[in-house]
Formats: sequence, structure tokens, C-alpha cells
Amino acid sequence: MISRRQFLRGSAVVAGLTATRGLTSDGIAAAAPAHCRWGVMATPRSGETWREAITHLEGKVGRRFSIIRRYHLWDSALPTKFETWYSSHGRTPYVAWHAFDSSQKPIHWASIAAGNHDAWIRYQARSLKRWGRPMYFSFHHEPENDVSRCGDPRDFVAAWNHIRRVFASVHVPHLSWVVTLMASTYAGNDGGPKAWLPAQYRHLGVDGYNRGPCAGNDQWRTFSEIFGDARRFARYHRKGLFIGEFGCVEQDACNNNGGDPGAKARWFDHARSTIKSWPEIRAACYSHTATSGNAYWVDSSAGSLKAYRQMGLDPYFA
Repeated sequence: MISRRQFLRGSAVVAGLTATRGLTSDGIAAAAPAHCRWGVMATPRSGETWREAITHLEGKVGRRFSIIRRYHLWDSALPTKFETWYSSHGRTPYVAWHAFDSSQKPIHWASIAAGNHDAWIRYQARSLKRWGRPMYFSFHHEPENDVSRCGDPRDFVAAWNHIRRVFASVHVPHLSWVVTLMASTYAGNDGGPKAWLPAQYRHLGVDGYNRGPCAGNDQWRTFSEIFGDARRFARYHRKGLFIGEFGCVEQDACNNNGGDPGAKARWFDHARSTIKSWPEIRAACYSHTATSGNAYWVDSSAGSLKAYRQMGLDPYFA
């Protein structure tokens, strides 16, 4: 099992080695309420490469993913070979660019806002402009986790706004900007969402998980319970909701011998019906991974895989 920090670092190191319509000024038009784009982040296992992790999972679920999520560190030159491969095979990348370098040294948000890194930011913007392909783009997703290292909410907002202005000066029209917070923030934690929202963004991003028995208690949270606050906020502010991370463990995981082995499959069924009834959700990217002791694999059971596959084959997730 890997921690969040280890995953971010590993993702960036590997990266260094290796039909939407009506484009807007942000590049990718928000999907019409008639559908939700289906995305994933698939961690390699059993000797897989990152590419194989995607294609093997697509083989299991019987379709190609619309969006592939990846995280990159500050000194990763964008786009990487992965984004090029994803986009050239009919998938749209969702990239979160973090303010940590490959040695895990933080790039302070206040320093970014002060213009001390403009040359590098401009280089990244120009590189993505030359690349010219659609991408969902977020600066430092889940910033609430990194206050102790990178700065406070005001520093984050200032850094986001500054990066956005530099990119605008270069004119990178094919990026759709996503500001991504944790689901708990929309419920009022960490100062609430307003403390973290920058001046300009296309989609409200949100990450949330049902950790069930692996969270140290027996609380089993449905998809609607996890994301209800974010959905209400997006609805009130008339913004599309971009679920950048979601996942569910098995109910009998983490030595919970009394858990229902069919609960995760029903969780997927509920998620499917909830998304279809919430037109604010424009994209949903599942975390096919294991991190911090929690296994979110879609194929953790035959029933889980079947329910997840049925979700992906639903025309609503075209």
C-alpha cells in the first residue's frame, strides 16, 4: 500500500521516464447534462506498466475510458509522454500540477504568486499551447492537505490566480481549468470552499471516498452522502461538478468479517443512479488503486467488477 505523498511522487517519476463540442475560452466545453464523462486513475500492479494498467482495466470493463487522471510534480515538463499517449488514443488527460518538486521540496504558494517562478510557468504554458490538445487542468489538487508546507488558503488562491493569468497571457485555449477540493471541505471543513476558490475556473472539482471499515469505524457512506454538499454548492453557483477522485472499499475489508460482501456492488449501483439524477456532474474519475491501507480496486470482487462495468456501459456515461 502507498501513501498519498508516495503516489504523487511515484506518478511524477514514472511520467518523466516514459466527442466534446463547443469549445469555450477554457478549451473544453462543459458536458451537456445528458451525460457524464467516465474517467479513471489506474495504478499498475502485478508487473504492469502504467499504460497496461489502463488497457487491462479497459479490457475488463469492456470500453475505453474518456478521461485519464494523472498527477505531476512542479519540475515535470508538461505534457509528458503519458498525456501524449492518452490523447492520441482517444482519451482526455486530467492533469493536476503540484507545487512540490521531485525531491518533495515545496514550492511555496506565496512565492508563486509573487512571480518568482514565472519563467517556468510560462514555459509550461507555451509547451501545452504547442501541444494543442484538450486537457482538464488543475493546479495543486486538494490544497487543504498541504497548508503546513505550502501556505494558507489565501496563498493558494493567489498562486492559482497568478498561474491562471500567466497561462492567459500565453493563450492556451484548450485547457479546462478545474479547482479540486476535498469533499469534506464542501461540508465546511478547512474553512469551507469559499476560502479556497480562485477568481477563474471552469469546473468545481471534488475528491471523496467511502473508506467504510478501513476508516477505523463502521461508517458506510453512500455516494450521495459523500458528494451531496459539493453538488449543492455547484448547483447554487451554476458550475459543473468534476469528480476527480472517488472510490469504495469492500464492506468486509480491513478484518471486518461481519461486512456484506455484496455491499460494494450495490454502492456502485447507487453511484450510477445518483450521477444520472445529478446533471451538475460532468465527469467522474474512479481511483482504481490501493493507498494508505485502503483497496479501491474495481475488481476487488466479481460483483464489484460487474456493477462497475454496468455503469461504464450505461449510455449516460458515453
